[in-house]
Formats: sequence, C-alpha cells, structure tokens
Amino acid sequence: MRRKKHFLIIFMLTIITGYFSACTYRKSDEIFPQQPCDTTHFTYTTNVKPIFEGNCTSCHNTSSATFNGGVDLSTYPGIIAADTARIRKAINWLPGVTPMPYLSRTKISSCEITIITKWMQAGAPEN
Repeated sequence: MRRKKHFLIIFMLTIITGYFSACTYRKSDEIFPQQPCDTTHFTYTTNVKPIFEGNCTSCHNTSSATFNGGVDLSTYPGIIAADTARIRKAINWLPGVTPMPYLSRTKISSCEITIITKWMQAGAPEN
C-alpha cells in the first residue's frame, strides 16, 4: 500500500514537472514574423486606411461620430476634418488625450504609428 502511494506521488510530480517544463512563453513576433515596415513608400488607400479600419472605425464612424468626440475616421474627409495632432497623441498614448485604440487596450504597432505620422506630416494626401 505504501509503495503504491510513493509511486503515485512520484508519478504525479513527474507529470506536473513535465507539464511546466514543456510550457514556454514565445513572443508572437517570433512565431508569426512581421513583414518589414516600409515607412518610405505609403499611400492612404494601401497603408493608412487599413490601419484606421482595423483599429478605429468600429467606434469612430459616420453613425457614431457624435458619441466619440465628433471624430469620424471611416472616411478620408472625416480624417482630414479631425485634429491630426490629437490623433497622433492618442495613437502614441501621450498625456492629455484618451489612448487609442481605446477598446482593445492595445497600442497599435510602432510601424503603424510611424506610417500614420509620416502620412500626416506629408500633408495627408489622398492617394
């Protein structure tokens, strides 16, 4: 009886040790490598619009702009009408504005921030 108890304890410890040693934390970037960030060639339609659509327009769109600070980021005219300095502060999570995207509680990538910033600095062309 005592032998079975010892065997059971050793067996359980082996299982638990094996379970925890097999679990490793991997960064998603290592598993799913990101494409290189090209911040020299970008257009509104190809690069900027998808960032806004994927992160902003579920809240900041034509039907809910009155609720969300009057900001509509679902259309080019809406983006141009918005305060670009405020948008840049929000996506960089700087003090004085609500960090965006707000609902996901996850900052957009530095590549996406750079693309939006450089696009705005270039005069926000509709291309």
